[in-house]
Amino acid sequence: MDFLDSLNAEQRKAATIVDGYELMLAGAGTGKTHTLITRVAYLIANGVPAYQILLLTFTNKAAQEMRERLVSYVGADGEQVTAMTFHSFAMKMFREYQSMLSLPKYRILDDGDDDTLMRGIRKTYLDGSTLTKEQIKEFPPVGVLRRVISISKNQQVTVNAAISAMDNQVLQNYREEVLVVLLNYEAEKQRCHYVTFDDMLVKFLELLRSRPVFLESMSERYRYVMCDEYQDTNCLQEKILRLLTKKQGNLCVVGDDNQSIYKFRSADIQNILTFEERYPGCHVVSLVQNYRSTQEILDVSNAMMTHAEEGIPKQLIAQMHGDMPRLVNCADDKEAAAYLVAKVKERQQQGIALSDQSVLVRQARGSAYVEQECVRQKVPFVKYGGKRFVEQHTVRMAISYLRLALNDKDELAWRMVLQEYPGIGGRTISQILDKLVVSGVDVVLHPMKYLISIKAATALSDFANFWDEFCKQTTVAGKIRAAEAHYGNLLVRQYERTTSEKEVERIVKEKQALSGDMEILRDMAGLSRSVQDFLDNLVLDAQVEKGKKDALVISTVHSAKGLEWDVVYVLHPVKEVFSDGNPGDEQETAEERRILYVALTRAKSQMELIQASKMMLNGKVVQSHLSSFLSHRNVFQTLCVCRPFDSVSGSYGGFYG
Repeated sequence: MDFLDSLNAEQRKAATIVDGYELMLAGAGTGKTHTLITRVAYLIANGVPAYQILLLTFTNKAAQEMRERLVSYVGADGEQVTAMTFHSFAMKMFREYQSMLSLPKYRILDDGDDDTLMRGIRKTYLDGSTLTKEQIKEFPPVGVLRRVISISKNQQVTVNAAISAMDNQVLQNYREEVLVVLLNYEAEKQRCHYVTFDDMLVKFLELLRSRPVFLESMSERYRYVMCDEYQDTNCLQEKILRLLTKKQGNLCVVGDDNQSIYKFRSADIQNILTFEERYPGCHVVSLVQNYRSTQEILDVSNAMMTHAEEGIPKQLIAQMHGDMPRLVNCADDKEAAAYLVAKVKERQQQGIALSDQSVLVRQARGSAYVEQECVRQKVPFVKYGGKRFVEQHTVRMAISYLRLALNDKDELAWRMVLQEYPGIGGRTISQILDKLVVSGVDVVLHPMKYLISIKAATALSDFANFWDEFCKQTTVAGKIRAAEAHYGNLLVRQYERTTSEKEVERIVKEKQALSGDMEILRDMAGLSRSVQDFLDNLVLDAQVEKGKKDALVISTVHSAKGLEWDVVYVLHPVKEVFSDGNPGDEQETAEERRILYVALTRAKSQMELIQASKMMLNGKVVQSHLSSFLSHRNVFQTLCVCRPFDSVSGSYGGFYG
């Protein structure tokens, strides 16, 4: 068994436990996938038929990777191991046992189908209700209703309990009505034999519980069960695992409680924290030898988790040493972005490729200034998790108005603007665009003059006032402010006119994002001498060219999980972003700590935590405070402070430590 030679002592111990329950606590970068695959190979080498091994994962990509690695370890036997996601496995069993169990032929609803079904049920109920127009607009949207159902099924609680668990006052206000809508929704699915992804697991659990012949068949067929990323399992998945393995008693779970960051998907960290209690006599093996990061980086993450109120104590140990991580304090967002991109370029010149460097943010919009600085300094980048800032709808609207200031015959800009006016449809837009070629903005200012419909003229009634105010503004920031006010009014008009629940949901989200996005955009405008200069700098495509691999990675922490880079820049590790939680909300605080932990453990050789003393947050400039999670300052290099921005030269002048 040469494949065991590549394992350290703890990995070997974890891989060679054949029978019984096993909890493999695999810290970040400790080689858990390699150990798990080796365990499968060891089982096969010791006489366990490959077809009796079930390996459950959370993504199709992970399942495919494991299948490929198994084949490279044990050859053709590896193809007989069932390596699938929970949902894929459940559907496979439904199809195979359909005849034997007299199961109906289910139709799987994807998210789009499920959304459509729920929307129709909701509309039918509201159309027949006595609720007022304003109450109907306020009624919980489809996304919230689907979330209630998901929580109920994945956490194995009643719908009533799921509503109570959600911090949503509107849900509470319409509890009785919501219960009726969801009851009708479930009845319609049952009538049509529709199942959602959540339903697949619920029905699978029901079959295990209610059909002894099915449970017996599953127990004999899969005598050895393993689950990867166990910290991400929910209550429903844990119950399935428990029933599947009850007879044979062979279950190996692999995970890291410190990387449990999917509570919003109903992941239950208690599954891994209480595993020993629920499976008495189980083997527990901790993998702490880290092969990814330097000890100096691990010192930061270790120190942060030492004072976590929940979790299984562990200290990761590295094989390598390097520079101490740096905690960099900058004056504001712009200086933080300038510093960060300057360091990225500096390291690139030192031989560290852009693709080996990553900027991690808590929320997708948190990277706006960095994205713009990358554009300014011609640093190509790719973004994981969320749209680029310039791709946000609010920003595209503002850009369209600015483009019209340069060219009032810009058809693409007009199409973007006109489609936001209630009462103007595609045909009218085409009529206006046809006449714009000759007459420009005058068509919109005086639509009746050009035989455009009365309905369109009414919709455009306030455009003249806006355009006059817009043109009066002599600065880019002023024009953005005028565009913000006008678009905000359009959103209000859309809200007042629409009866579509989907539109109400979109409008509310857009209105919430508008002020913050425009404040950032105005800030970006800074000292731009003209609209043309600003737009040239703003929309210059710094995205990596197709087929070109060397680009800086900008990612949310959640999208970065499972990935690693030589250099990681954690942007805004502050209380206001990585929330310390509200008093009494210990669960939120604990999860935010783990999210920051995941960010820190993505770095291999160098790490910088970059804080802006004043930062833009939700449309307001706020004073930031370093997260209390990072209270151990002795694990950082000396605080680095950016030199003040030079308003005369328009440069940042450099940095000092």
